[in-house]
Amino acid sequence: MAKAVYVGVGSKAHKMKKAYIGIGGKARKVKKMYIGVGGKARLCYSAELEKVGMATALSTTRY
Repeated sequence: MAKAVYVGVGSKAHKMKKAYIGIGGKARKVKKMYIGVGGKARLCYSAELEKVGMATALSTTRY
């Protein structure tokens, strides 16, 4: 999945925080967005939180 989605506003790229689409004259929040890549649907945006991994304890030695 893409790390972030950016939208051009006033010649500058802004990170998209929320997405809405007009359906039946009302704004509806986009929960997931897919894009076609190589004939397959790939998730490119999700409004849901994504757990990436566990943080290393602060007391652990780092290299």
